[in-house]
Amino acid sequence: MKRFNSKNVMTVSFAALTLFLSLASCSNDGNDDGESSDSGFVKIEGGLVKVENSEDAESRGLKNSKVFIEGRSITIKNLYVSDHEVTQQEFQKYNFFEDGPVKGMNSGAKMSNPKSIGDEAIFNAYGGSNTETKPAKISGLGDNYPAYGVSWYDTLVYSNLRSIAEGYTPVYSIQVEGRDEIDPRKWPGIIEDNGKYAAPKPVTGENANTETIALWNAVKFNESADGYRLPTEAEWEYIARGGNKGVFPKQTKYPGSNTIGDVAWYADNAALTTHPVKTKKAVNGIYDLAGNVSEWVWDLYGDIDADTPSSGPATPAQINGKDYYTRVLRGGSAISEKSLSVIAEEKVLYQGGTKNENYVSNIKNKVPESRRSRKCNKDDGCGCFYAFLGFRLVRNAE
Repeated sequence: MKRFNSKNVMTVSFAALTLFLSLASCSNDGNDDGESSDSGFVKIEGGLVKVENSEDAESRGLKNSKVFIEGRSITIKNLYVSDHEVTQQEFQKYNFFEDGPVKGMNSGAKMSNPKSIGDEAIFNAYGGSNTETKPAKISGLGDNYPAYGVSWYDTLVYSNLRSIAEGYTPVYSIQVEGRDEIDPRKWPGIIEDNGKYAAPKPVTGENANTETIALWNAVKFNESADGYRLPTEAEWEYIARGGNKGVFPKQTKYPGSNTIGDVAWYADNAALTTHPVKTKKAVNGIYDLAGNVSEWVWDLYGDIDADTPSSGPATPAQINGKDYYTRVLRGGSAISEKSLSVIAEEKVLYQGGTKNENYVSNIKNKVPESRRSRKCNKDDGCGCFYAFLGFRLVRNAE
């Protein structure tokens, strides 16, 4: 079984970063903010982050954060962080399977008719048919492009299947016949996709089984497991801010730069399409934290105060299939205005959960909330899989 070789994983420190910057200037085609290891993961040292008061927040560049807030103690684990958003080549290895064994298909879940979910200029490339399964060329097609059209549920499946394949302990579990099941191939609510293939996720919308939805929304997160997973929102922001050993460097407006074009593919430079990963500058060797695809994180969307756990707002003690929940997205995408890629200000609540609402206009008509998220409502649930939604993996490090 495949395991990380710790010698191949870079530990980011200020001294080591100086060395990597000099190496990158010679070998990384201008992406001179760091270089990731051969494994594609960068080791980031965690620590305790606590903002004592407003003066402390000001001095540390955290005054606009809605995550690192006054009085909240956040423990960031040591992490292996993927230096890139999960690519189409990586995604298609695990998220579809046939008769048990993992088998790949094209990135992106089976799409609904594009005319029913928004702007045809973006979605019509899917073919205008609900039988289309290939990624749209207009949204960026290729092995090294980020996977997109990914629902939050899809990320759970991918993370666990990849963990199983590579010999790690899966992080997520769902109740199946009274036990905590970690193998997504045994999770309830399988959608048959394109005949012989199946993508595990609960059916949403009018045909949803509310009991199945409730089980998926009550998914458990084993914080001690060593498998692949989504970062928490606090981890994501810590990474984007260049955090190391609980300390932040001098802060920038965007991850790694005050100039968005240096680090992000976004509305003004992306031409309504994603681009290959790792083509902009990095922060601590980690690319595309701003732009390209918006990145799912673990957290339930909810109020954050001094007592909120490091893993984010708690899932309600009682969950039923009639209640739908909102999960958080961060970083902005190739069709986002630059304000959506700012690390911690002018963030929006990602509205527009139903397939009949216009996805693009909902992004541009900003709602004055602190964080982006996808509303898991009665029509879509967290199974929504609009274009330009992707994800990045982390693993706990020793």
